[in-house]
Amino acid sequence: MRWADLGPIPQMGPLEHHIKGSEDNPVAVFPLGDIFCRFVLKHVDYVLCQVGESRAGDCGGDPRRHRGVGPRLGSAPDGADGSGLILDAKAGVEVMAADHEIRGAAGRIVGVSEAIRKTMRMIGKVGRGRWPVLVLGETGTGKELVARAIHDTGPPGPFVTIDCSALVGPLMESELFGHVRGAFTGAVSSKIGLVEQANGGTAFFDEIGELPLDLQAKLLRVLQEKEFRPVGAVTPRRSDFRIIAATNRDLAKEVERGNFRQDLYYRLNVVTVRLAPLRERRDDIEPLVEHFLKRYGTQHRFTKEAMDALRQYDWPGNVRELENCIQHMVAIHTGPLLHVHDLPSPIRNHLAARRKPVASAAVAARGPGSVRFRAQPLPLAPQEPAAEDPPVLPLEEVERRAILEALRYTKGDRAVAASLLGIGRTTLYRKLKEYCLAS
Repeated sequence: MRWADLGPIPQMGPLEHHIKGSEDNPVAVFPLGDIFCRFVLKHVDYVLCQVGESRAGDCGGDPRRHRGVGPRLGSAPDGADGSGLILDAKAGVEVMAADHEIRGAAGRIVGVSEAIRKTMRMIGKVGRGRWPVLVLGETGTGKELVARAIHDTGPPGPFVTIDCSALVGPLMESELFGHVRGAFTGAVSSKIGLVEQANGGTAFFDEIGELPLDLQAKLLRVLQEKEFRPVGAVTPRRSDFRIIAATNRDLAKEVERGNFRQDLYYRLNVVTVRLAPLRERRDDIEPLVEHFLKRYGTQHRFTKEAMDALRQYDWPGNVRELENCIQHMVAIHTGPLLHVHDLPSPIRNHLAARRKPVASAAVAARGPGSVRFRAQPLPLAPQEPAAEDPPVLPLEEVERRAILEALRYTKGDRAVAASLLGIGRTTLYRKLKEYCLAS
């Protein structure tokens, strides 16, 4: 095998790799571990490797080294640290890996932007330990998905989600810490709380800013002393878990307002992961759309104009709103092509608002002192040229001209034209027939 047959070594980010050997017999050495088990087997279509006897000359005297078999590219470099894997890589095969594998939920994080790459690198770092993590981001940015990815990267154990916004009423302490039989009316049996269920794993406190102050004090003691007492119990119990908290609030300001305990804030804010909203990482919109179309669609695809409209939209609901948009369109439209007029009304309204000249002209045409449209005839319907307009146009003529101008600007897109005019699509169809413009 020639060096030219291998091609350039692919860019692998933080993965350290070594090349050794001659032009005719190059060596590619990569870290050995779960990367091989879960990633290399998935993406390399021809891998020959075998755990065999180490060779002191090739492996630096380290008995943990493994030797490849089959069409051999070489062996590990002398004196290299850590274990290695020798691959027979065919030309054109791209091998992507990281120095610390991110498993489970991280595989469902979709994106190509620098913000997502930074988040993935942070997940790989904090997943190795058990430090408290505070995930900050707007609603719909995927805070729970990131929390699960951090948990999956670390040691195995239960992952318990605790929705703090749902802990309301007199039984919220029982939900969090559990109770013993007879602790209160209706407690016919003992119950294990969510904190105890998370023992040995991760407790994810979603919307931690919604937690009442009295429960904040009890949670702080659990984090400090690793013990709690169920409702009605006399002896305390222990629970050792990693805490990951998420919120869309500014907890620092909540501390200043007295709505959040300062000591608990410092206990949680050891490592902070900030998730950028979708409007700040528009490069991720198209990969996310393709991901959701594969999940929910049946060979659906967007036209270029529709995809451009998705990129221009600000997505106040972030990824959750985008997913809902794709679900809505796939459920309503059989496809396979999805057009601009198939988009949900908020996106079409946003698109219409960007077309200010026509929008303002259409609004002025409907009010007193309206602007008179002097447009060229549309091929959609004949328009009689007017030599001299009267001082006051009839309301029907103003409406007719506004409809024609909206259709001309949108190139016949009736859904967007109706949005520009501030009327429903059905109303526009009725008026087109009324003014003999349907053709």
